[in-house]
Amino acid sequence: ILQLLMAVRWKYLLKQLEMGVHVLLTDADNIFSRFVAMEEFENEVSVDVMHAYATKYPPKLFAKMGFVVCSGMSWWRAGPVSIRFAKLM
Repeated sequence: ILQLLMAVRWKYLLKQLEMGVHVLLTDADNIFSRFVAMEEFENEVSVDVMHAYATKYPPKLFAKMGFVVCSGMSWWRAGPVSIRFAKLM
């Protein structure tokens, strides 16, 4: 069921990006230690996608690909680069 939940999450993310909505995606148990105005990300940060640091889990995927993407915390700027990346997920 966890795989189904993650698949729905990625599909929802892609739909929001295609509608032009920037997305801050976090797990429900994420803790924010300080306030950062979202305008800083929307207007000043020149990246399309930011992910939290991920370890090497799952190890088989890390061994095959050389990296993993943390789904627990990410920022997605709506646009063609982010949409293309989300489709790869």
